[in-house]
Amino acid sequence: MKNLKQKTLSLFSLFLLLSSFAAEGNSPPSHTGKTISFDEAYRLALNYSLQRQISAEQVEIQREQLSQAKGSLLPAVSLRMRHFRQDSLQGQSFADNDQTSTALNFSQPLLRGLREYTALGIAEDSVLRAELGERLEQRQILFQLARVYYSLLIDMADLKNTQELYKLTRERVVDLKERVNIGRSRKSESLLAQSQLVTVESRQKTLERNLKILWTEFFLLTGINHELELIKPPQMDKMQELGAYLARMEQLPEIQRAKLELKISDQQVQLQKRYHYPDLTFDGNFYLQRDGVQRERDWDMSINLNFPLFEGFNVQSRVREAVLSRNQSTHAMLNIQRQLESEIRELYSLIDLDLSRLDVTKRAVDLARQNYQEQRREYNLGLVTNQEVLQALNSFIENQQVFDRLQLESAYNFQILKAKVGELQ
Repeated sequence: MKNLKQKTLSLFSLFLLLSSFAAEGNSPPSHTGKTISFDEAYRLALNYSLQRQISAEQVEIQREQLSQAKGSLLPAVSLRMRHFRQDSLQGQSFADNDQTSTALNFSQPLLRGLREYTALGIAEDSVLRAELGERLEQRQILFQLARVYYSLLIDMADLKNTQELYKLTRERVVDLKERVNIGRSRKSESLLAQSQLVTVESRQKTLERNLKILWTEFFLLTGINHELELIKPPQMDKMQELGAYLARMEQLPEIQRAKLELKISDQQVQLQKRYHYPDLTFDGNFYLQRDGVQRERDWDMSINLNFPLFEGFNVQSRVREAVLSRNQSTHAMLNIQRQLESEIRELYSLIDLDLSRLDVTKRAVDLARQNYQEQRREYNLGLVTNQEVLQALNSFIENQQVFDRLQLESAYNFQILKAKVGELQ
């Protein structure tokens, strides 16, 4: 009974130990700071992503398949035991009809129509393809995180401007109520300001709801379970000429993988054609125990040649199928090149347009602010109406929102452009 308890405790301890290892492998990454930059969030997202782990495991699977392809070129050694019995003939002893043998068998493929070397090349290229797939998965994580990260920054900037609009509108409401009480303003002017205040409050709640949704996406990507202060991106680097970005296309993992797919398709065509070639195999046995008329012979060997003559046109069909797959790979590579070039050109144009608008928009913000301040001064002098003051206030906040959004959107597009051309990994 005591031994049973000890075994039970040992098994329970082992279970807890394995559970702790499993929990450690699946636990979300920790981040102790109160702020986080995009690069830090990206590193956390890479470590937290299960899809990236799957792609990394796929690389290991392809490496194991490469080892299997190399192993198929080596000899095979096995222990063979055989009991043979046949119908007895008149005058033949029973021992000749009932035979047992035990032997070490050595088998070495000498030639398999050169298919083994083609398969080895396919396995090597498949490892490279899987590694490129892992890089593409990392890029996809970067794109997803960038969308959420910059959307958070944009909505937080919108919320800040909306809160400023709410604050200034509320001041107008308080001021107008006092003016109505002393007869210096109409009640309709106060009601107009109150109506705008409620509208701004509703917009503020909508932005807060959107931010909660975006934070949830951010948590799912990075594994962080609390809100942090997002660090705004630094000042944009100076853009190079469009040709410099397009020149890097050939080094992108999408293009390299498409080229590998085409190369593997060519090898598949060669592989299927080589099923017409003969197979040559060496086979030898060293007998440890043997009965019958062959009992005095300790070994034998053979060289076997197999020349395919007719297999129901299966090989020709597989060759045609491989050729069609190669054509598909060619068209897919051309399509990827066109798509990438189009995306790079579009991003470059967007960034160039946004940068050209930034200075103009900044001047518009400054002028709208001055106009709002002047409208307030003139309203106190009775030169303008309350509606004109509210219009000036709305214009000022709207221009500020446009400027903030333009800054962040241009930074986001530049981040995606650098990732597209391989500057970010």
